[in-house]
Amino acid sequence: MRWHASALVMAAVVLEAAICQAQTTIVQDSFTASDGTALVGRSPDVDLPGSMYVAHGGAWERDIVGGNATLGADAGLDLSIASAGSYTKPTTMTISATINLGTVGGSDFSFRGIGLGFNSTLVDPNAYPTGDALSFQHFTGLVVNPSGSVRLYGYGDYEGTLVANTTVDTVIGSFATPGGNHSVRYTVDTTTGGISNIYLDSAAVTAPSTTLFTDAATAYAGFNAQSNSGGSLGKVDNFTLYDGIPPLFPVGDFDHNGSVDLTDYGILKSHWFQTVPGGTAGDIDGDGFVNISDFAAFKLAYQGGGGTGLAVPTPEPTTMILAIAALPMFLFARRRRLLRRPQ
Repeated sequence: MRWHASALVMAAVVLEAAICQAQTTIVQDSFTASDGTALVGRSPDVDLPGSMYVAHGGAWERDIVGGNATLGADAGLDLSIASAGSYTKPTTMTISATINLGTVGGSDFSFRGIGLGFNSTLVDPNAYPTGDALSFQHFTGLVVNPSGSVRLYGYGDYEGTLVANTTVDTVIGSFATPGGNHSVRYTVDTTTGGISNIYLDSAAVTAPSTTLFTDAATAYAGFNAQSNSGGSLGKVDNFTLYDGIPPLFPVGDFDHNGSVDLTDYGILKSHWFQTVPGGTAGDIDGDGFVNISDFAAFKLAYQGGGGTGLAVPTPEPTTMILAIAALPMFLFARRRRLLRRPQ
C-alpha cells in the first residue's frame, strides 16, 4: 500500500508536467498597471519571445486605463513573435482577447473597429502623417466593426482609400450587441495559412478557407483600433497567444465562468472518487473518474490562475496531494481494524 501511495504521487507529478508542456502560453497580458502607463516599450506579463510592445499605425494614445490597453483613433500595438533564444515560434497558434469598442465608430470603411491578429511588418507612426488606417496596414486577422460585424481581413494596405493588395475583406460573424466586452479567439496554422476554431463570446463560428496566415504574415502579434473620430478610444484586455489549441475554458473551470477558483474545487471535491461524464464535474483528464490525477491538474491550473477572485488563502497543495494519496492506506487500515473487532 505504501508503494501504491507513492505511485499516485508520482503519477500526479508526471501529469502536471504533461499539462504544463501541452498548454504553453507564448504571450499573456492583463494590463494590470497604473492608469497612464505607456504600453510602447512595455513587456507583457508572460513574454516567451522576450519582446516589448512597439507602435503600429498613427501617433495616437496607447496606454493603460482601468486595467485595459486603451487605443486611440488609429493606434496599433505589436510584439515580435519570431524565434529567439530557447523559444521557437510555433506553426499553430491561438490568439485571443477581450475587446470593447468604447467610442470607436464609423461605417465609411470596413476596417473601422478593433482588430486582433498579426502583422507582417511595422508601420512608422510618422511615415504617413496624412494617411488613413495606418494601424491596419500589413494586418491580417479579425476586425470587430462598430456595427458588431466581425470580418476576416487580409494583408491590408490603406492610405485614405482601399488599394489592390488588400486580398480579403469578408464578414464571418457578428455580435448582436456591439457595446460592452466581447471575447474573440481563433487559431492559425502558418504551414497552410489557414484559420480555424473561431469563437466569438464562446460561440463557434464557421472558419472560412484561406491561406493568409503564413509565417511571414504573422511576424508580429497584436491589436489595433481604427475610428473616424480623433477623440475615440477602444479597449483590449486579456491579450493571449498560445502555442497550439488550448481548451475553450481554462483547465479546472468546471462552472465555465472564466476563472479557476474555490467554487471549482468544491465541484471536484463533491465528485471525488465518482464516475462522471468525461471532462465534466471535476474530471480534467477525461477518463470519466475523479481522482488524484484530476486534483493534480486542478492544482496546476489554480496556481497558474493566481487564485482568481479568491478572498481566502490558497490551499497548501503538497499537503492536499499527500493527504489524498494517503486515503487508500487509511481506508485499508480502517477496514482491518473493523475485521479484527470482536463480534
